[in-house]
Amino acid sequence: MKFRSLTLTTLLALTMMLPSCAPPSWVAEAESIAKVALPIVQGITSIAGASPAVSQAVNDINLLITLFDKYQAAPAAGTLQQIQAGLNTANADIAQIMPAAGIKNTTTQSKVAAVLQLVTSEFSNIASLVPQASGLGVRDSGLGPKPETRIPNPALKLPFTAKEFKAQYNRIVTARTGDAECDQAFSGKELK
Repeated sequence: MKFRSLTLTTLLALTMMLPSCAPPSWVAEAESIAKVALPIVQGITSIAGASPAVSQAVNDINLLITLFDKYQAAPAAGTLQQIQAGLNTANADIAQIMPAAGIKNTTTQSKVAAVLQLVTSEFSNIASLVPQASGLGVRDSGLGPKPETRIPNPALKLPFTAKEFKAQYNRIVTARTGDAECDQAFSGKELK
């Protein structure tokens, strides 16, 4: 009886010391943000014109959504590294949209730049969470370096939830500029 109690106590203690296999909560929110960013970047095409830069940014965001899904299904440090690289690539490709756009109207340029800045800023914020969470929720295979086992800081969160991100985007696109051409270009671009 003592042996059974000791074994159960030991197993319980070991289980509590192992990092959780569930992905951190920011991952689901980051995926939701990427799903909001996708139609935002796609919508830029009607204003800035179709360009390889827009197409590549859309592909990058689709890849991020896939990687977030993959990580939630099976947390792995390698997937976190792919997410980090994907966020960096998406931001670099989104930054190429303005130079490729050829928008002549300066007010429209400013508004498109504000929208793209909103997306890249949010992706940068997500990227800043990835290294801090790099060992959390990752099962240790026993191979290679050990993952970090820090307890996550509950204060770590994204500046915007997906809902707030969408609302911020809608504020940008619906704000009247007084420039008829710009206001017309952004008419009907808000997300529902």
